[in-house]
Amino acid sequence: MNNPSDHWPLYAMLATMAGMLGHMIAQLVRFLRKPASRSTKAFQPEASSSASTTNPATP
Repeated sequence: MNNPSDHWPLYAMLATMAGMLGHMIAQLVRFLRKPASRSTKAFQPEASSSASTTNPATP
């Protein structure tokens, strides 16, 4: 028996896989191009806020 529509689920899966792989690669490239200082900025405490609370000379 020859059914030409037998392979449509395979073609749909391959097209979905190619799209998801392309999206993942694009997001990875975007992440790797981002400067490291921007991604670690949230984890570093600000020096100005701690200096204003520990300075006894401030009235």
